[in-house]
Amino acid sequence: RVASGPKELFATADGDVVVSLLSHKIFRAAAEEGLGEGRLLLSDWLVILTSHYNHEMGLASFDTNDSSAVDGAFTSCVPLQAVPRLVFALLRSPMLRAAGVRADARTHLRLLASRLDPPSLVRLLYPALSSYSDPDTLAFSRHSLSRAALTTSGAPIFLVDALTAVVVFYAPAAPGSAAAGLPFPPPQRSRVRAAVNAIREERGVTPRVVYVRGGIEDSRVFDDLLLEEYDVEGCDGVGFVGFLQQVEVQARQFMHEA
Repeated sequence: RVASGPKELFATADGDVVVSLLSHKIFRAAAEEGLGEGRLLLSDWLVILTSHYNHEMGLASFDTNDSSAVDGAFTSCVPLQAVPRLVFALLRSPMLRAAGVRADARTHLRLLASRLDPPSLVRLLYPALSSYSDPDTLAFSRHSLSRAALTTSGAPIFLVDALTAVVVFYAPAAPGSAAAGLPFPPPQRSRVRAAVNAIREERGVTPRVVYVRGGIEDSRVFDDLLLEEYDVEGCDGVGFVGFLQQVEVQARQFMHEA
C-alpha cells in the first residue's frame, strides 16, 4: 500500500527499518568515500528529514521570514521518535567514529551489522536499559541511556542489553541501606536472572554477561553504554540533548536557505 501523502508516510513508517536501511547506505558511503563523508551524509539526512517533517506537519515552513521553533524530537509522530537517538548512536558508534577505534574493530562491527535484522541492528546501536526495584521486581522496562534517567528512577538494579553483551549493574548504595542488602549477583531463580537467560537463549550468538557492583567494582563497562552522556565529534552541544538542539538549529537554517 502506497501512502497518500507525507503525513501518512510519517505515521506509518517503521523507525527500525528506516534506520537499518540508512545505516547500510552510510556504511557503504564511509567505505567508499571515507568516514568524514559518511558522517556528513548521516547528519545532513537527519537535518533534511527534520525540516520536511516540520514543514509537512505545519510546525514550521520553508520561508526566510518564518521563525517558528523546529521540533527535532518528532513529538507528534511516534514511529519516528526514536530516529534522532538512533542517528546520534550511529554517529557515536565505533562503526563511524574515528577517534579511538581500530580499523579491524570497525570492520568487524560493520560485518556484524550487515547480517542483522532491523531490530537487532537497532539494539546494537542503542542498547535497551531496564531497571529493577529488587531482583524479583521490574521497576521500568525502558530508560533512555542517560545518567539522569538512572538518577530519577531511584532503582538499585539496572540491566542493559547491548546485543553482544548484557550488563547487570547494581547502583552504589549507602552501607546499611535496603539497596546495600540486596543479594549480589542476583539469585538464579530471580526475575533479573530470568531476563538475562531469556536474552541469552534468543540470540544466535550468546552474549557476554557481566555483573557489576557500582562503587566497589570498575563500572566502565556499564558507564560506556550510557550513550547520551557523550558528545558527538563535530557537534558543539553536549550529549544527546546538545546534539538534538544543534539539529534543530541546522534544520531551521536549512529551511531558511532552501
